[in-house]
Amino acid sequence: MKGKGRLALVLAVALALCLALVGCGKADNTKAFAGYWKLTAMTEDGESVSQDDLKLMESFGMSVSLTVNEDKTYTFDLFGDKVSGSWEPKSATEATFTMEGEKVTGKLSGDTLTLTQGSSELKFQKGEAPASTASTASTAATSTAATSTASSGGSTEQVIPIGQIIADDDYCIIEVLDKKVDWADDPGFTVKVANKSDKEFYITDKYDSFSVNGKMCSPYLYETIKPGKYAETFMWFDGSDVANLDELVDVEGVLEIIDTGSYDTLAEYEFNM
Repeated sequence: MKGKGRLALVLAVALALCLALVGCGKADNTKAFAGYWKLTAMTEDGESVSQDDLKLMESFGMSVSLTVNEDKTYTFDLFGDKVSGSWEPKSATEATFTMEGEKVTGKLSGDTLTLTQGSSELKFQKGEAPASTASTASTAATSTAATSTASSGGSTEQVIPIGQIIADDDYCIIEVLDKKVDWADDPGFTVKVANKSDKEFYITDKYDSFSVNGKMCSPYLYETIKPGKYAETFMWFDGSDVANLDELVDVEGVLEIIDTGSYDTLAEYEFNM
């Protein structure tokens, strides 16, 4: 073989090897975006909805989330109304979501995903899907009374099992499963409520009845339960009132169940933890 031909062959093999190595080392950017994302802030035409506003909406059973799958599909859940579509990663920090025929830009920064289209901006925080959270809470409630930790996205969620029934009558059974800090760093209690009556009712805190360690402060609690059904809900205190679990002590107040049809108070129950 002539020297020139041999050199050309070596260069060709080296080029092919380099291309193969680059192909093997190419990052899988789908994994960076895949997961469950919960809405934490939004802006529309200059008007902002704060995290506190969204928490209040969530206490009424209204939440917004985005589930991004590695097969490049997604589900957008707006107050229970679900819309599915496709998405495409552009880099490790940017992707394009196709929503009802429109292209929406998604940018990733740590555990925050921001979707932008025109003057609209939605910010999501990565976390655990509700089914996983409920499973974790149920497991924690039936475990020993030791403090446990459960991973929640990029953060660590502390759970202290309680398992205490505070009411059991003709209307309902109310059980406090645990106390913990949620995805937004707000402390509170996981409460299970079973409706034993023939009326649909919702459970909430009685106005200005709650105090924590002697300080008057109201929790966020609102959950509707149909006859013969039960629900697990989270009664939480704003982090500005109760900074952490260590401060969530000597909690006193009154829970009330209210008929969703007549808005009559059916019963009241003392809450002491």
